[in-house]
Amino acid sequence: MEFSSVIWNPYFKIDITVIEKVQRRFTKAIFPKLTYPVRLSRLGLQTLEMRRTLADLTTCYKLMSSLIDIDCTDFFTMSTVTHTRGNSRKLLKHNIVNFRDANTFHNRVINTWNKLPESIVLALSISCFKRRYLHLCVMLLMIIFSLISFFYFFIFLFTCVLFACIIVLCLSGF
Repeated sequence: MEFSSVIWNPYFKIDITVIEKVQRRFTKAIFPKLTYPVRLSRLGLQTLEMRRTLADLTTCYKLMSSLIDIDCTDFFTMSTVTHTRGNSRKLLKHNIVNFRDANTFHNRVINTWNKLPESIVLALSISCFKRRYLHLCVMLLMIIFSLISFFYFFIFLFTCVLFACIIVLCLSGF
């Protein structure tokens, strides 16, 4: 399902959903009562979309670090802008004429690569690059989960206060 995903990576939401359903069904056969994210966590897996992104970024890292016997200038142009956020190995994004070209590897990976912090793009090895990237993903998921938890907490708190006000108003005979 992820073999050569750098080349055939799906870009329509329906295709991504259909491919992800295969993994959903398989994990559900193992843990039928758990939610999909919990099943993935228990099995030590990521979503297929996340694994395809990691494959793209790993290939980009290999090209940029000359670990593949292909000249990276055939795919990428280094950005000369140095005063922006992100990393020192930013790639230049070219204007894309059609939708198909926008989703080829060398165009698809640029935005994600440019958002990576310096510590990831300057990793000394592929395993270090992957470990740091996955750590970043986990940290971002924890932040998102925390924000969602706070959001639900405030909704619960607001509901309790509203309910208490209604009770006070009813008891006071209003």
